[in-house]
Amino acid sequence: MRTICSICLDEVGKQPLVTLVNCGHVFDLKCIREWLKTNLNCPFCRKGIHNMLEIQLCRIFLSTEGDSSSSECLKLKTDLEENAIVIQELKREAYNQQKPDETRKSSVYVEQIMDLTLTKKNEVDALKKNDAMARELQSQRDKCAAMAKNRNYKKEYFDLKKLFDDTLAKQNITNSKFIEIAISGTSSPDTVRYHIQGLEKQLTESKAKEDKFFADVKRLAKKKADIYQDRHKLYIENQKAQQ
Repeated sequence: MRTICSICLDEVGKQPLVTLVNCGHVFDLKCIREWLKTNLNCPFCRKGIHNMLEIQLCRIFLSTEGDSSSSECLKLKTDLEENAIVIQELKREAYNQQKPDETRKSSVYVEQIMDLTLTKKNEVDALKKNDAMARELQSQRDKCAAMAKNRNYKKEYFDLKKLFDDTLAKQNITNSKFIEIAISGTSSPDTVRYHIQGLEKQLTESKAKEDKFFADVKRLAKKKADIYQDRHKLYIENQKAQQ
């Protein structure tokens, strides 16, 4: 059995002398003397120590041989130390097992982030391609519209040229008939006057058609210049888009 000093909390008997106070409690001599300098009560039970002369000094020898309680305490202490070692090992194993899990989770997160990044990059590339295709399609549409206008202008030009050629041919025929009438002199004045009026009417109509033709030619030339200007503008825009 162990006896503990209530003052220093050490095992009684390690000091050379111990004190047995009148209430029956045992303390180290040095400890109880220091205690009694400021207190007159037992440190353990708080009973008053009425007569300090009754304090008895004695030497106590405690033996732990064959003490089952000491053996049990020692065994418990050993078990606690072993359990502490086991707990420490378990904590270390748990930590080591947790690290691969965290590493694996981190790897999964990194892979997910990389997949998302790649997906976003593919989406951006697809949007860029679609935008480029849309610009190219619009450019082709503009070219087709310009070519269609050009074909319409060419058709209108050839129609006007044919009309001019026909008018010029009729004018030449009219001039020839006028010359024939003027030279022959065989027709009556009324007939000549009628032919002259008809020729003058044809000349007036031919002149009006000729004026209209030249106006249309000017308009067509302006449209042609506009087409070349539009084509040049489209070419500049395509060059900028490709850059």
